[in-house]
Amino acid sequence: MAAGAGFAADSVLPDCVPPETTVVFGVSLRSLLNSPVLKSFQSDMQKMSADLLKGGRLPVLEIGKAGPLPGFDPFQDVDDLIVASTAEKGKATALIVLHGRFDPKRFPGTSTSYNGVSIFGDGKKANGALALLDQSTAIVGDLAQVHAAIDRRGTPSQVKPALAEKVRSMAGRFDFWGVGDLHEGFQPPGGTADGFNSVDHFEFGAALRQGLEVTGEIHARTPKDADKMAESMKLIEAMLKAQPSSAKGTKVDLQSANGTIKLSIVVSEEDLKKGIEAQKSSLSTAMNSRVQVTGGPPAAAFKPPVKPTPRPQIVKDDHGDTVRVTLPGGH
Repeated sequence: MAAGAGFAADSVLPDCVPPETTVVFGVSLRSLLNSPVLKSFQSDMQKMSADLLKGGRLPVLEIGKAGPLPGFDPFQDVDDLIVASTAEKGKATALIVLHGRFDPKRFPGTSTSYNGVSIFGDGKKANGALALLDQSTAIVGDLAQVHAAIDRRGTPSQVKPALAEKVRSMAGRFDFWGVGDLHEGFQPPGGTADGFNSVDHFEFGAALRQGLEVTGEIHARTPKDADKMAESMKLIEAMLKAQPSSAKGTKVDLQSANGTIKLSIVVSEEDLKKGIEAQKSSLSTAMNSRVQVTGGPPAAAFKPPVKPTPRPQIVKDDHGDTVRVTLPGGH
């Protein structure tokens, strides 16, 4: 909870965030890792992660053409991060801000300098440049966004006060959260806008502090969109409530009024641990099966089926005497 409170300080939306920001997502890795629920499974999670990394089955973090970041461990070096986006029609941009501990000596390749700030990476691709504002703050984005963020340092934030206040509230309560207003016609990068055009505002949060708490709220753009979403949410509610009778510590609440749909899920620590154990068992089984296929001992050499040896054809006369024998091959 202390980690969450620290994340809720004024630095949640630093002055480098674009003033046109309308959508913000945040994750408090330190709060999640300090969760009593996850701590009880920390050794198992670390072992799974090590096995995946050893087998080359996890993607490597890359910044532009700089290649992998040796010695960079996001679970140790990063405390929290936010993603701020303008969510504009056809030209949405995003800037990632990370808080933690960063040592420029551990980053590969050479760096360039812009207004006294070291920048690593290509910058020609989306999220291709990483800049170290100081030893505890790094930003990631395309080169133009990174330059603009550096230029904004030391100036009053131009982000809408209502959004900044909502972000501060969500960050103080949740470990993983998001809030924002979507412009009509918003097109997410690399995806379709079918699920976004019907929503003009959303917010959600999840916390793993005493069990699991999940809350979400969306507002439909039109009454017709609200009716469609209400019907879909009824199906989701029925699925969530179709839980085992043993899960007595799980509560689901769904409300819909005036175009706004609110969903709340609370899972007790006991029920959550049971669910994690079940998922961990399934994941372990799947990983073991994959290791046997991709990294296990070589399979036995393929042996083609043995064809039966043709028998000679024997022709006899009416008295039972052999008059002709045809050997395999027609001889």
